[in-house]
Amino acid sequence: MKLMKLKYFILITMISLFSYSFSEANSGTATVTFMKIGSGARPVALGEAFVAVPDGGAIGLYWNPASASFGQGTQAAFNYTDWIMDTSHNYFGGVTRYGEFGFGVNVIYFDGGEFESRGDNPTQEPDGFFSANELALGFTISRRLADDLSLGVTGKYLYSKIETEEARGVAMDFGIIYQPRVIENLTLGFSISNIGQKMKYVEEKFNMPTITRAGFSYPLNHFARIAIDMNKASDSDLRLQTGVELNIKDILSLRTGYKFNYDTDDFAAGMGVSIRNYQVDYAFLPRSDELDDAHYITVGLNF
Repeated sequence: MKLMKLKYFILITMISLFSYSFSEANSGTATVTFMKIGSGARPVALGEAFVAVPDGGAIGLYWNPASASFGQGTQAAFNYTDWIMDTSHNYFGGVTRYGEFGFGVNVIYFDGGEFESRGDNPTQEPDGFFSANELALGFTISRRLADDLSLGVTGKYLYSKIETEEARGVAMDFGIIYQPRVIENLTLGFSISNIGQKMKYVEEKFNMPTITRAGFSYPLNHFARIAIDMNKASDSDLRLQTGVELNIKDILSLRTGYKFNYDTDDFAAGMGVSIRNYQVDYAFLPRSDELDDAHYITVGLNF
């Protein structure tokens, strides 16, 4: 009875948080927007429909902290993303399980490249160069409250620097994974990311890029899985993500996804190869405008 009451309480909390994300919509310019860039080749190839994928491993920490208490053993993963205009997005994560608990740590580093500096009076030739870099460090704890229910929370330290100006902040992620017994193998997921106070650059304050995700994943059979998510960022409209994954003899995975209501990209595709304790994934994200296509490479190790 107590567990049932807890599930109802969690459902009400999910609805409240989702409503909160709508109330924050278009409430101002967001900073540390690199936190909106999807991490991991596998999730990106699935159209970023990943909030309800329970076996996300070290990459799953970014999408739903509740995933940390699923699976077995320990995993580490590194992802490199060749982003746009000579910028790169880098992710490192590690996760381990101990009984009903899961613990994780992840680091996201965004290299914004170099920019020409021309001072207060623009000249034909630059008088120097400056860089822009951003960092996020997160610590996750998750607990399986029951065989079908997991909760997770991540605390994050955020740092941003443009030329000589710096900004710092803290934020939290909250996630739920639920596998209702009435539909075998169905997984439901919910998360809200980057809940925190505004970050201050010089004299101006900027909002956190709060993102709310809700979705499900379902294995059609022993080698195919579908996933569908809804995504609502505080500075954008409601969006939909869909993905399909095929697993061939637990060695080769083929993936594709499609995103709706995005400005610059929609289709994505990728693949993964598993050999013993190693996993290598690749994702290709073509763009519909003049921006460069994005390439994701993830290397994972299971201990």
